[in-house]
Amino acid sequence: MDHVCSHLTANFERLGLDRPHVVGNSLGGAIALELGARNAARSVTALSPAGFFGPANRFVALAQLIALRAVSLASPDAVLRAVSATSLGRRIIGSSLYAHPERVDAATTLGDARAMKASKAFERVALAAMQYRFNRRISVPTTIVWGTRDRLLPFSQSATARERLPEAEHVGLVDAGHVPMVDQPEKLVQIISETIARERSESAPATRHVA
Repeated sequence: MDHVCSHLTANFERLGLDRPHVVGNSLGGAIALELGARNAARSVTALSPAGFFGPANRFVALAQLIALRAVSLASPDAVLRAVSATSLGRRIIGSSLYAHPERVDAATTLGDARAMKASKAFERVALAAMQYRFNRRISVPTTIVWGTRDRLLPFSQSATARERLPEAEHVGLVDAGHVPMVDQPEKLVQIISETIARERSESAPATRHVA
């Protein structure tokens, strides 16, 4: 994680970005939180971030990821293309990631499956992510968003996030899965905008749910 954050902050400097607002999902959410803890971001919006696993959560998540990886590796491209072309196929493929996998089109589903199949470091990154634990303080405006229908990193993990980061705002995004950008895009844009606009001096709000 130190290497990733150092690489990102170096790129921020190279691009002339002074502590940008950051948004990340899953492992990207954990990276966003780490940037906030390092004061390398002006605000943080973390979507179902890794690092708040319960006793069994990490094994359940790893099993789902390994299953997705195995299916992608075992399936010829013609099979992936055929499955991605049907609504039922997209629902099966995306059931662990989205509350509404039917909203993802065939081209996106096929592209995701191909990317997972071609990944060179999938297993190494997945195993490292499962061992990661976030337990730091953040002084910049931070919102942690968790889909109430997240099957990969269940919503119950948001309680751990609230305990470790009481200074953050915690949002339960109703009817959203692990990748809320697909399930609730408009509400997510609103939440990100509110996080960016929030003053540093604002006291930590209580958990709320967005219907």
